[in-house]
Amino acid sequence: MLEEILDKIKNKKFNWADARHFLNYDNEDWDSFFNKIGSYRFNILNEPKTLKIYTPGKTFPSISVTGSQCDLNCQHCDRKYLSNMLQAETEEKFKDALNYCIDHNSVGALISGGCTSYGKVPIEKYKEIIQDFKKKNKNFYLNSHVGLISYSEARSLKESGIDTVSFDLNLDPKVIQDVFNLDFKIEDYIRSYDALLEAGLRVIPHILIGARFGKIARELDAIKVLNQNQPELLVFIGMIPPRKNGKMDPNFKLISPESIAKFILISKIFLPSTVLSLGCMRPKGKFSFDLERWSILSGASHIVMPCKQTIEWVKKENFEIEYYNACCVIPSEFEPYAKALDTRGTLEYPDLMRRKHL
Repeated sequence: MLEEILDKIKNKKFNWADARHFLNYDNEDWDSFFNKIGSYRFNILNEPKTLKIYTPGKTFPSISVTGSQCDLNCQHCDRKYLSNMLQAETEEKFKDALNYCIDHNSVGALISGGCTSYGKVPIEKYKEIIQDFKKKNKNFYLNSHVGLISYSEARSLKESGIDTVSFDLNLDPKVIQDVFNLDFKIEDYIRSYDALLEAGLRVIPHILIGARFGKIARELDAIKVLNQNQPELLVFIGMIPPRKNGKMDPNFKLISPESIAKFILISKIFLPSTVLSLGCMRPKGKFSFDLERWSILSGASHIVMPCKQTIEWVKKENFEIEYYNACCVIPSEFEPYAKALDTRGTLEYPDLMRRKHL
């Protein structure tokens, strides 16, 4: 079947039904298949062998506007990611977090946090502080997680000066209810996504692979929706199973590396004008190299924090590599501010930024 899939891709006859069959197909030799995909892309189509590597850290920290609190306590995050963010549940703490970024020569930050019971991240409460900060630091890049949102809320967010919204496009009713603990429908996610676009915000959709307890379910539906209005960038992340008493929750299984690579390949076919990125939130371990290499061969030209083996491989394969000390959603016009010499965090042009405290 894989040879048939490869032939259809080469002859531009690969359709949505083929994509569904491809996702359900199991095979022991995925390495051979993805190598053939890479050979076709780089040797036959002569696509450029370029890779942008992103390493966020102190240069692009995450800030939680709710501290360690979240009303959902869902199985995706289980609040564990919030505790590793800069805590900013009060105005004073939020100002301190932004000033921390200035003190540590950060190029930007992700404003995130826990959700309310309505699936919203309450960023709007700091609108005036964000506006004041952005007036003083126009080139400081602010990415955000906002959750479900109305048009009026999206307009207010635009007015605050937020540069980008990273939006999880979840179109699986079972995931929304049983994993995220929300009483909403897929239409609510589509309405929120459309509201953000209509408000004039730069929106970068994220697709969480394996959200239904580590199984592939309705992720393809998100790609179909995006096919109607192709985004400039699409980020893929993978479900990390929650842990109970130090062990993986038995209700979940670990998503396979080929599953994520398959979705990147499908997106490369149906979203040809979209840049594809392998995001930071994904399972890591003994299969990291396979996941990252297969994703790059399939069409990902952006990757966050790849393993050492992947970096060695792309160098050996003569990829043109660029390093950035930032989140992978930054636009090309901001890249000079975040350009780094390597993954260790040394900015190439550290004096480009002129930062001011609140």
